Amino acid sequence: MIKSLTNGGEMPIKKRVHYARENAKKFNEKFGEGLHDGIAIAWQNMPYIKGG
Repeated sequence: MIKSLTNGGEMPIKKRVHYARENAKKFNEKFGEGLHDGIAIAWQNMPYIKGG
């Protein structure tokens, strides 16, 4: 189990989307099951994005 996604951008995209889907189920099972498509952005690799 991943406890932090500090380096999540290093994971393959499919794994990141799977991680997001599984954690969305913690919010609501039906919500998590309804996520068929997704987008994964490794924000730490984006220029000029240093947190907010």
